[in-house]
Parts: sequence; structure tokens; C-alpha cells
Amino acid sequence: MITSIALYAILLSIPLYLNKGTIIQRLGFKDNIEIKRETAIALIFIVALLIASIIVSLVFYQLGMHEDVQRTAEVLKQIPLYQVLIVLLIGSFVEEVFFRGFLQKRTNLWIASILFALSHIIYLSFTQVVGTLALGLLLGYQYEKTGGVYSPILSHTFYNLIAVTAMYLTI
Repeated sequence: MITSIALYAILLSIPLYLNKGTIIQRLGFKDNIEIKRETAIALIFIVALLIASIIVSLVFYQLGMHEDVQRTAEVLKQIPLYQVLIVLLIGSFVEEVFFRGFLQKRTNLWIASILFALSHIIYLSFTQVVGTLALGLLLGYQYEKTGGVYSPILSHTFYNLIAVTAMYLTI
């Protein structure tokens, strides 16, 4: 957990150091956030993220990759739930600030999404990397449509909470 938090601190410092503007702008937030609109968009994207995740899992199950689909859950179940939740909550924020608000703004949707997916290789699961690529593309599209990281952070955070809750309920 300490390693994850240290990595997130480094990732968060990059846009703070290299971006221009106020701290809020450096993190990828818009100056004027329409909370109701952005929250409504986030809810739509949470559903889209869940559907994409289910589709990726079903495809890999059909391909006979049952063990690979389960690998992420096996890794996370070895860590106390409170630590998983802390890292996921911090991670959702930092990943959106870095991959969308910083990297995607400087490169493009595909590069940011591929690097986002590769950052999840720690689970040693091909399914996780492919699924994270799909999620990264959706979150990146959401960032492009909203022009800031507020809505993608909400979607990412609640997607993670739903996914982890579902995983722990199936123990």
C-alpha cells in the first residue's frame, strides 16, 4: 500500500509541476464545473464502464481464460479490504488527473488509454489489461466530452467501488 501511495504521489506531482494555471487547472479540472450535469454524465458512464467490463469478462470466459479473468480478484483478495479501498479511492483520483488531465491533454486518447492499461499489468492478467484499455477509452472519451476530470473521477471511483464490492460479495 505504501508503494502505491508513493507512486500516486509521484504521478500527481507531474501535472502539478509541468502544467500551467491554478492548482485546479493543473489537475485537469475546469474552472466552472456544472455539478449536476457532470454527475449525470458520470452516472451514464458508470453504467457504460460496467457493461464494458462484463463484456470483456464474458469474452475471455468464452475463450477459456477463466483463470486469467479471476487473477485480479485473487490478487486483491490477499490484501485487507480497507487497504484496497484506500488505494482504489486515491488511485481513481490520481489516475484521472494524470492519464486524462495531463497525459491525454498532451498526447491523445489512445496513447493515454494504452499507458493507463499497461499501468495495470501489476495484476499479471491479460484480461485486466484489455479491460482497463476499454475502460480507459471510455474515461478518455468522457474527459473529451466534458472538458475536465471531475466527471471521469466520479465514474472511475464508483466503478471501482462497485467492482470491488461485487468481487468481495462473491468470495
